[in-house]
Amino acid sequence: MTKLKEKSPVQTSDNDLVAGLPAADVRRLMQAARTVELAPGEVVLDADAPIKEVLFPETAVLAYVGCYEDGACAEMISVGRNGATPIDALIRGETAAHRCEVQVPGTAKAVPVEAFEALRAKSDAVAEATSEYARDFVDQVMTVAACNAAHAVEERAARWLLDLHDCVPGDDIRITQERMAEMLGVNRSTVSGIVQDFRERGLIATSRGVITITDRKALEAASCDCHRG
Repeated sequence: MTKLKEKSPVQTSDNDLVAGLPAADVRRLMQAARTVELAPGEVVLDADAPIKEVLFPETAVLAYVGCYEDGACAEMISVGRNGATPIDALIRGETAAHRCEVQVPGTAKAVPVEAFEALRAKSDAVAEATSEYARDFVDQVMTVAACNAAHAVEERAARWLLDLHDCVPGDDIRITQERMAEMLGVNRSTVSGIVQDFRERGLIATSRGVITITDRKALEAASCDCHRG
C-alpha cells in the first residue's frame, strides 16, 4: 500500500458502512483509525500486495481496475462512502487480488488490518455487516461485467456517473473526462460527445475537473437498468 498522509486521530466516520454499526463497535474501530487524504490516481494497493490496512472511504472514491499488457486499464467497480476496501480483507484474504486506485480524491478512514480482524472476531454485528457488504460487492461486480458486455456506451456512462454519485457527498464529482474515458474503456472523443450531450439535455453541468449531477432522475432515465441506487 502506498504511503498515505496522516491527519489527526478520529472518533467518528462519515462512511455509511461504519455509521451503520453499533455505537460501541464504531468507537472501537475509530480508536484504531486515522484519517488519510487520497490523491487522484494514487495506487493504494496493487495486485498481489500484502494487505496492511482496511480503508473506509468518506469523500474519496476508489476503483478496482484491470490493467493489460498494452498499458490500458479499465474500471471493474468503484467503492465510496458506502463500502470498504480491499474487498480481500473482508473475505479474510492476506493479499490483494486486484489493483485499487483513487478515482475521486478525498478522505478515508484507515484501520490496521489486525485491529479490524480483532474487532470482527469479537463483534457479530461487524462480521455480519462486512459479510453482507462482500456479498453485495460480488453481485455488483457481476452486474457491471454484464452491463459492459450488453449495453451501449451512453447507457454505461450514465450508470457509471450514477454509481459515482452514490459514492460521494453532494452532487459534485471531482473527476476529469480523461479519467472517465479510461475507466469506461473508451476513447476521449467518445466521452466528450457523451458529456456534451448530457450537458445539453440538462443532466449534468461541468467545470474544470468536476462533473455536477443536475438532474438525477433524467440521468437515471438515460441509464440502463444495471444501476441499483
